Amino acid sequence: MKKYLLLYPPLWDFTAPYLSLPVLAGQLRNEGYNVKIVDLNIDFYLEHLTKEYIHQSIKNLHNIINSEYSTNKNITEKKYNQIKTFLDKTNNIEKIPELISRAIEIFKKTELFYNPQLLISARNIIDRATDLIFLQYDIDIISDSGFGYENIKKIVLNTKLNIFVDFYKEKIKQLNMYDYDYIGISCAGCRQIMSTLTLANLLKNETNAHINIGGNVFSDFSADLPKYPDFFDIFADSVSCGQGEKTIISLAKYIKGEININKIPNLFYKINGQVVKNKENSDPSFSEIHMPDFSDYDLSKYIFPHIVLPLQISKGCYHNKCTFCNFCYSTKYKTKNLQCLINEIRGDIEKYNVKHFFIIDESMHPLFLDKFSDEIIKNKLNIRFDIFARIEKEFTYKVLKNAYNAGLRRIRWGLESLNKRVSALMNKGIDIDNVEHILKNASDAGIYNTVNIIYGFPTATYEEDMETLLFIKKNYENKIIHDLNVSRFSVRRGSPISIKPEEYEINIEQEQNDFSPFLRFKYDYGDEALNKMIVEYEKFRKEIESQYYKSYLTSPQRFLYVCQYGNINFNNLMIQNAKYIKNCK
Repeated sequence: MKKYLLLYPPLWDFTAPYLSLPVLAGQLRNEGYNVKIVDLNIDFYLEHLTKEYIHQSIKNLHNIINSEYSTNKNITEKKYNQIKTFLDKTNNIEKIPELISRAIEIFKKTELFYNPQLLISARNIIDRATDLIFLQYDIDIISDSGFGYENIKKIVLNTKLNIFVDFYKEKIKQLNMYDYDYIGISCAGCRQIMSTLTLANLLKNETNAHINIGGNVFSDFSADLPKYPDFFDIFADSVSCGQGEKTIISLAKYIKGEININKIPNLFYKINGQVVKNKENSDPSFSEIHMPDFSDYDLSKYIFPHIVLPLQISKGCYHNKCTFCNFCYSTKYKTKNLQCLINEIRGDIEKYNVKHFFIIDESMHPLFLDKFSDEIIKNKLNIRFDIFARIEKEFTYKVLKNAYNAGLRRIRWGLESLNKRVSALMNKGIDIDNVEHILKNASDAGIYNTVNIIYGFPTATYEEDMETLLFIKKNYENKIIHDLNVSRFSVRRGSPISIKPEEYEINIEQEQNDFSPFLRFKYDYGDEALNKMIVEYEKFRKEIESQYYKSYLTSPQRFLYVCQYGNINFNNLMIQNAKYIKNCK
């Protein structure tokens, strides 16, 4: 029987598994295929956040600084200065190896995690440890915006300066990856690009398996792949783009020799020296997608006090019109059958002893939320969850209180802008006059409101962006808004703005990083307003941190605190520990 291996590479969150591979494994196993999942991301963190490894990393950094720069050919002057600054400014660096085990323990034990002093101290230690681990390598392997193809090749193929090489070589041996016929790698974010391609390159050179790369990031820039035929010689035999549930079954059939490669939908590969793409297939309905299978995961590995699983209820976005977004334009909106969804949640509760769920949908409609809440209550499912949502008039107090009673504890609202002109330019479709009322409904129902905003949107003036900021400030004080995510505007490939930039008075630059979901651009009218807003938002960020100190906690960590203490009490806990937190900086 053919053997199939699915891998998830670093660097991702260390709190819970990502959903993509359990979904694909569920598809394959339902069809009778022999498949195994390995989360290399959590293994990477656990093997590097150790006393021994961090002690050696500190020693390496001191050796670099103590050597003559002119004789150290592996380190650039920029990196040398970064290391020196880090060593000079990091207090008690020699204590970090002794403290790292305690920091991990705090993250994993409930009675320690819910002590804000301990948690924030542990967060600080892990952050410093992660910094020094990567400083010893003179390459930029972490980027939130992607890379150029030639730079990728240079970095990946320089095995002496790539932190992932030794880790992956040992994993290839440990897991006997030579024994598999197909190896799929899922890349969900830009920070995983270098680790994904390092792994793919090693597997392509050391195994005879068909190496396939998929995931959100490669879907974003897949149109550039035909320009680089050697990608399929160096890194992978094929690249999947778009929805993978049908593609993975066709790939499995191809590996078995049952179909030709040109019958696999949404696939890039090389033939006769040219990169070709097969025809796209229609997205599968939820009735064609089987339950995600987490059975290969040791859920106790994750650095979190509770098991938290991702849950997908819908695909696409029911609004699907925002001009800055490219997430959903190729995906028709669809939702799971409610009874199937309840069965899936009950199955997860029974099999994995889980209570907390991250719902990853782009946006949950209020009417569906109300029906979903009714079913949770009817079936007596004792769960806690959070959602993303648009600000819609149907989010009445009654709907939100019903959702709270069903276990909803946090909503991440896509406000983006409170200015009517800018919101209309974004095509948000929000009734601006009703925003505060809806947020108050949620807060009154006991739900924690996180508001997402964007500044620097094309043609937005300083005064227009300030309108949003002043609204946020006022409602922080009124305890209607509890948390804030601020994004500077960026142009995503495939978004309406990227297709018709002239309509938004921006200019897309000719030279771009090929392996990036974002496009570099310039404002046609200058960026004076943007620079003023950067100053204002930086001042506000520091003001909020001085009160709440939530920036030290990741989104999953805040979610658990809200589930434990509620929206107002959570903020009070942070305020009470402000003096201690300052000392942890």
